[in-house]
Amino acid sequence: MTTPADLETASHDREPSVALRYVQPLTASLESAGHSWSGIREIISSANDEAARITFSEYLAALEIVVSAYGDETGNLSTRPLLPGTSAFVFASIRDCATLGEAMRKIASAYNIAHGGYFNSVEVSDDYLIYAINDDGFPFAPDQDPDYIFLIMEGILQFLHLCFQNMISLPSDTIDGHLRKIYSKRAHRMPEGDFLAGWDVPVRLGSLRYALIYDRDAARLPIDAVSAQPDGAFDFYDRVAAYMDRARRPSDVDAALCTRLRNEIAKGKHDQEGVAQALGMSVPTLRRRLLNANATFRQIKAEVMYAKARDQIERGQNLNTIAEVLGFSDLRSFSRAFKSWSGHTPVQHAKQSARPRPKTSPG
Repeated sequence: MTTPADLETASHDREPSVALRYVQPLTASLESAGHSWSGIREIISSANDEAARITFSEYLAALEIVVSAYGDETGNLSTRPLLPGTSAFVFASIRDCATLGEAMRKIASAYNIAHGGYFNSVEVSDDYLIYAINDDGFPFAPDQDPDYIFLIMEGILQFLHLCFQNMISLPSDTIDGHLRKIYSKRAHRMPEGDFLAGWDVPVRLGSLRYALIYDRDAARLPIDAVSAQPDGAFDFYDRVAAYMDRARRPSDVDAALCTRLRNEIAKGKHDQEGVAQALGMSVPTLRRRLLNANATFRQIKAEVMYAKARDQIERGQNLNTIAEVLGFSDLRSFSRAFKSWSGHTPVQHAKQSARPRPKTSPG
């Protein structure tokens, strides 16, 4: 029997990375789908220059590609495939939650339903809030390498922790400050790295389960359930990867990107694919860079469109013409969008902003 042991804490100076050979099953799936690691690194503008290693962000990008190619959100890890979008469905379950503790319970329950077993649980003691995963009895695909399973499960802990961070509504608070311990079933650290690196808390190996252990106060942290809702099947992969990127990318670079994006939209490019092409990058890279700057394409597009619409309305331009210029199918669609931006319709805005005619002197 393995005796659990607390290990020394690590720093966040570098993103967790592992030897590429440790993820051979993922590599094989990528190659079967016609992809390579060099191609993935180019797509996401990876800063990793170590060919024999894979960072956590690259791992997420590769997993996203495998999920898309095979239609299985477990990445071929399970004999019970999950449809792409399952995690988006799981996190949509928190829409009525007000605190992190409530959200964790909803997430654990939704994942259990999706996987068909009680693998996830949430516990609250006098001192701790615990999100635990016990993979005993999980339908792993045959002949999976045990070390690869450990790696995947530790990656899930990273993924969940960063998703919890994304939910916190108070900018002054972070989930990092409430994390106290990490548990893993792995008996020993891997000589060429694992996804346990980067935690600022003790990591216990040889545990009977995987667990994120927070102080009890974390259960009461308020969350922004609306902002936490995913925009699509892979939105949470992108949010997590962007969060990992923040320590590596200067904020001024991302601010400049937002400015360039606004300029392209103002010039009439209204679809994300066209804008990404104009900026010389892929859609996943654009999306990730925007998330790194705490922005989204939809948000910036709405800001630009609203500003242009407001200016044209105040100039007295015909509303049908404005709708056409801004790319709306009809006036009704434009009016609905304008009301979502401002709280009132274009007609109401026109009346409120009507400039008084200059008075003429009696002749």
